[in-house]
Order: sequence, then C-alpha cells, then structure tokens
Amino acid sequence: MDHVRRALITAALALPAFSLPSASRGARATEGLICTLTRPSFGMPHEGEPLAPAPEARLAVGWIMDTVGLTPNFAVGKADFDRKVGAYAVIADNQRRIVYDADFFSWVEGSPNWRETGIMAHEVGHHLGGHTRTDNATQHAQELEADRFAGFVLAKLGATLPQATRWAQDLSEEGAESHPPRRQRLIAISDGWRHGKSSN
Repeated sequence: MDHVRRALITAALALPAFSLPSASRGARATEGLICTLTRPSFGMPHEGEPLAPAPEARLAVGWIMDTVGLTPNFAVGKADFDRKVGAYAVIADNQRRIVYDADFFSWVEGSPNWRETGIMAHEVGHHLGGHTRTDNATQHAQELEADRFAGFVLAKLGATLPQATRWAQDLSEEGAESHPPRRQRLIAISDGWRHGKSSN
C-alpha cells in the first residue's frame, strides 16, 4: 500500500501549474460564497495570472481523485482574489483548471487539512460533474451535486462528519441566486459523507 501512496503523491505533485489568459474583471463582488463556476470571458476574481499552488494543494487533488480511481489531470493555481470567492473551477484553452484564493486557504505543510481539501473536492466535483461545460441554468442543483461529491470524498479520506462539514461553515446562511442556502448544502455534504461511509 505504501508504494501505491508514494506513486499517488508523485503524480499529484506533478500536476501542472498554469497561467490563465487575461480577462475582464466586471463581475460584482458576492458575499458568503466559497466557489464559482466561471469562464475567462466572464471575468476572474483576481488580477493577473495565477501562481504555482502550494504543494499541499496538488497533493489534495491527488488524494481526491484517488477516491474515485482516476488520475489527476487538473491544472491547479493560486491567486489573490478581490472578492469573497474561495476557489473556482474553469475550462480554459481546453484544460480543466482549479484556482484558489491564496489568502483564504491555510494549508498545513505536508498534510492537506479538511477545510481546504473539502473546498478543492467541491471544485473537482464541478469538473467531474460536467458543470464547467454547461450554462448555469441549474446552478443550485450543480452546487448541491458538487457538495455531495465533496462529502463522499472526505468520507473516503477518513474525515468524521464534523470534519467533512467544516468547510461549509463559511457558506452564506441565506444563499444567493447562484448558490443554495447553507442548510441545504450541509444536508448535501452529509448525504455524500454517509454514502461514502456506507460504501467503504
């Protein structure tokens, strides 16, 4: 098992960093959101190009993908966001990408922690669910699907239910046009976590 884990860690650390093309920044700041589905033409929540992520961010994505038996093929980056969005998922130049807010995330050196790993799992869920390839007409449903995926992944990684829902404590209580209320999202995460535990 150790050799499998070492191979996974090596693959995760090899995930590419990237540069997003420059884009307009016309979107309005939104309070209480953790993620956003976006495309370069919609405007990014930061200036300039993302930087190389913390090694723990790549490691977390590798662990997340391992729970579903897939090889990680996302470009991961970090940036200083100018609005309250913890991370986002996007397809640009035919590449699946995840960018997180460097100030919002607090990685523990050598060991991805539950809050940050939960958010990254949510973003991975957007990509695997095909949400970044569709419009946002059903975005509430997409958010809940990504939440359930995050709960499932965290259960597979050994998180307790309180640990699996830790990242959702920062979500908006009321929700928004793009995101459901916190209570609905906690239920979705919990449902995913229970499914992950029951299928261990």
